[in-house]
Amino acid sequence: MSDGYTGHMLEQILDEIRAVHEVVADHPTRGEFERLEQKVDKLSGDMQVVRAATTDTSRQVNGLEQRIA
Repeated sequence: MSDGYTGHMLEQILDEIRAVHEVVADHPTRGEFERLEQKVDKLSGDMQVVRAATTDTSRQVNGLEQRIA
C-alpha cells in the first residue's frame, strides 16, 4: 500500500465518522424522551378529565331534554 492510498482511506473514514456524528447529534437524548413521556402521561390524564366532563355534560343535556319533552 502506498502512503497516498492510506491517506485517502483515512480521509474517507474520517468523513464517514463526521457523518455519523451529525446524524447522532440530531437524535433526541434520553432526557428529552423522558420529558416527552411525562408530557404524554399528563396529556392522557387531562384527556380522561375532558372525557369525563363531556360525558357528564351529555348526560345532563339528555336529562334536560327528557324533562322538556
